[in-house]
Amino acid sequence: MKNSKLLFLSLFVCSMCLWLWPLEKVHAQNTDLSVLVERAEAAGMEQVTLSELQNRAQSQGISNEQLGQILKSALSLSEQNLPGQLAIEKALEGLSKGVPGERLIPAVNRIGQGMRQAAEVVDPWMGRNEVQGLLKQSGQSMSENGFRNEMIKATSKSFVQNVPSDNVQSIFHEIGSEEIISRSTPGDLITAVSILPDLPTTANQPKVSASFIVRALKGGFDADKLQQLPSAMKMGQQRSQLPAASIIEGVAQQMDNGTPAKQVLQNLFNGNIGGGPPGNIPKGLENRPDRGNNNRGNGNPGGNNGNN
Repeated sequence: MKNSKLLFLSLFVCSMCLWLWPLEKVHAQNTDLSVLVERAEAAGMEQVTLSELQNRAQSQGISNEQLGQILKSALSLSEQNLPGQLAIEKALEGLSKGVPGERLIPAVNRIGQGMRQAAEVVDPWMGRNEVQGLLKQSGQSMSENGFRNEMIKATSKSFVQNVPSDNVQSIFHEIGSEEIISRSTPGDLITAVSILPDLPTTANQPKVSASFIVRALKGGFDADKLQQLPSAMKMGQQRSQLPAASIIEGVAQQMDNGTPAKQVLQNLFNGNIGGGPPGNIPKGLENRPDRGNNNRGNGNPGGNNGNN
């Protein structure tokens, strides 16, 4: 009888341990997550953003373990003097699109890797005399560290989208020149780097895109107009039915002719790739074999898009 009671007691204790173990595990995970959140706040990440991340993750079934991995990625970046806040913001973007945790974590890790690659380009560039001179100009509202972080964020987009490092390096070589620095603001340069992966030629001709952005800066495109350039080029390509490289050629001709940046954008949105009146075709593209009557009304050749 005594042995039976001991056996029963042992079984009861074992069953209670098995029942309590998952609760202890959850409690430990919650404690670990709270510690990570506190560390993220101490690292300068926005409390509002962190709270929103936690709430969205919970509502979309993201586990504490997965959320912890996202926070660890952000903290790792901050510890390397990189803008870890971006990892949190990108995770939020992914959650807003319904991206599941198993896909969200690799995406956040790719962003982190992109920023590490970006820092290898941005940090040496920041030491150039021309760049330092720009930051020391009177009236500049952006600190050196703030400018660096924004440039790293902008540059990381190219690395995340697999733009070759040589092409990223080439655009930095150009935008650090006195010719461009003397006519640009920090915001202009951040936007110039940011739009590189967004241009329609970048996927197949990244070097062409990099050179074109430099040309746009020389042609008077400021941050606002640079921001409009990718969508304007896509619209121009759609309306003119010309390949992306031809769009760049036509726009470059407009710039060479002294067409103001605002008018260049308007021409693109209207499909007038060569500028001037509707139906104008950039020099060298007049004899393209597929420019027959089928293209009428779709852009440059004989259409009415200049009046849209």
